[in-house]
Amino acid sequence: MEAIVEELEKAAEAVGVKVSYENLDTDALGGGGLCKVKGEWRCIVSKRAHPGERATLLARALARFDTSALFLTPTARDLVEAHGKKIVPDTQPAMAADDTLGRTLETSEP
Repeated sequence: MEAIVEELEKAAEAVGVKVSYENLDTDALGGGGLCKVKGEWRCIVSKRAHPGERATLLARALARFDTSALFLTPTARDLVEAHGKKIVPDTQPAMAADDTLGRTLETSEP
């Protein structure tokens, strides 16, 4: 599963999403998600997430972008496609009513 996580991290970078692993104050499985910080897409993943959770979270984020031009192994492509293809416009990703991904974080300059 680690190889899939690494592949999804590289794919995220290729579509302009910075992946970071953070200490998140949550006990929920799959803590983290896709957001926009200062105009840049980020996928924040809990450092405590196991590889399966990391792969799922990254695949959910990537499913929001057009990855058709990227080479992904069949396993990685299937994982991304299992989370539905919703292409992100320049402003923000499409969101379902109960979706926790795609929230835009507004931050101010210090």
